[in-house]
Amino acid sequence: MENKIKNFSWVDTLKAIWYFLEQDKLKFFFSFVALLGIFFYDLVPTYIVGKIIDFFTTYHTGQPLTLFYFYVIFISITYILSSLIRLKSKNVLGIIGYNVRARSRIWGFERLTEFSLEWHNKENTGNKLQRIFTGAEAVNNFLKLFRKDILRVFANIVGVTAVFLFTDFKFVALVFVYIIFFLYIEFTISKKVFILSNEFNKFNQSASGTYVENANNMLSVKAFGGENGMVGRVLDKETLSRDIAIKKINTNNLKWRFLQLLNGISLGVFLIFIGFAVISHTITIGMVLVFFTYFYYKLQWSLADISDLHTDMIDIRSDVGQMMPIFKETEQETKNFLKIGTQCSSKMHICIMGQGKMV
Repeated sequence: MENKIKNFSWVDTLKAIWYFLEQDKLKFFFSFVALLGIFFYDLVPTYIVGKIIDFFTTYHTGQPLTLFYFYVIFISITYILSSLIRLKSKNVLGIIGYNVRARSRIWGFERLTEFSLEWHNKENTGNKLQRIFTGAEAVNNFLKLFRKDILRVFANIVGVTAVFLFTDFKFVALVFVYIIFFLYIEFTISKKVFILSNEFNKFNQSASGTYVENANNMLSVKAFGGENGMVGRVLDKETLSRDIAIKKINTNNLKWRFLQLLNGISLGVFLIFIGFAVISHTITIGMVLVFFTYFYYKLQWSLADISDLHTDMIDIRSDVGQMMPIFKETEQETKNFLKIGTQCSSKMHICIMGQGKMV
């Protein structure tokens, strides 16, 4: 099973989540489109504020305030509408998340009832249930990240890059170089984090399974005086999972040191570009605030969120990867049974259901 988990790709993760959406797929799609549009809109108010600054920079006493009032009314109305759409879309996605969580757990338990006794003897029941519960929670967590952060980060990065694209090539070049270096650091170090996540899940689920099995057999353990051995097994499992978790935290901390160094250098270069752009009249005073907000608060913070999101997504990928073999192995076992049944029928023998034996 370890090879299956290691080979469980990001595409497999998305396919698994799509599989559990079931009848909610259409609602998910429409909510996704609406929420993505709203996150792109979030770039607009900052731009309008920049235009208001430009307006008052050149304002003279007695000049009509029509344009200023238009900006204020536009921001007020669109903000209310976007907030309502955002809340409705997030509400729908939140409900879908809990539907998917329940669906994953129920289907997972149903799959367990389809396996043979021989398969169940390979792994204790506590481990298998822990894999299902952890995987189901991971699917729900993905949908939480999706509605709260993933779409917002995507809209910010794409939107900011598009704005700079129509301003000055230097800004676009800086953005692309910055993003490339950021993602290189992120994904290079996160490969090790993924390996550690898999190791942690394996030991943590094993520890949870040990707790469940020992608790179920407490009377037998007490009767035969095996308390010390039971506590020792639990201690060994918990120590292994704790050590792996500490390694994961330290690796993540190292990654952030490199990323913060990159953030400081890129911000300094960006401010230099801003200064020269103002001197050359490429951008206005109001656009200084807009561009700084886009680069620092939208782009850099979004990339920082990507780092956190990627860490969370690695955990989700690992958790879902731990669960999905239960579904795939059941399907394979069913195919093997059908194949054996067909062979038996063609030879005019009687097959014992579920055993594939001929009598």
